Amino acid sequence: MNKTSRFSSFFALAFLPCGIVFLQGCGGGSSSSAPNVPTATPIPGVTPGALTLVGNYTSAFAPSGAIPSDARNPSQRFQIEGSRATSQFTYFLPQSVIDTVQEQIDDGLRSGGAASEISRNQLPKSIEFSTTDQADANGKVVLTSSKIVNVCGLATLRTDATFVASGLSARGAGNYEISFPDNLTLTVFGRQISTDGSCNNLPLRSGTVSLTR
Repeated sequence: MNKTSRFSSFFALAFLPCGIVFLQGCGGGSSSSAPNVPTATPIPGVTPGALTLVGNYTSAFAPSGAIPSDARNPSQRFQIEGSRATSQFTYFLPQSVIDTVQEQIDDGLRSGGAASEISRNQLPKSIEFSTTDQADANGKVVLTSSKIVNVCGLATLRTDATFVASGLSARGAGNYEISFPDNLTLTVFGRQISTDGSCNNLPLRSGTVSLTR
């Protein structure tokens, strides 16, 4: 058996069934079904697209589920210019998750004789998404952005919001959701190795967002 096969076999065993406890948990395993995304609160008494929506918006997030004590809500810079909407969105991983899971990954690499690969397999403190797309005639904006994230794999952010203008102000309400693959990916001696666990169980990945100009 060559080195890569040996490490692949090691990780397949090392993280089953309860290896990445914060990301997967024990017993039931991780679920491949998408989480329920809350429905945005409607904006009463106004018609979408009534007045111009151009400008910079302040975002306020209401994630679904409990907020860990060491967690930070996502942040976002949002702008509409003409008919184009631009979003710079940052998702923060809780430090307790990073500390616990990173220790397990590091121990697994050391036990597998791959301590030199630890620096290539570090969970990020935050994930930044940037995307631009059209706002339709009814003030509806749907943005999708994907990014390769170390250890977590391909992260995809989807946000949708409907905007309305009233006088000199404008506001929007919608949903956001970040999804990941149903596995973790480690880099060992130049090879990508899939292991059990998923960043899909991280907190604050979905919820509602309100935007105010």
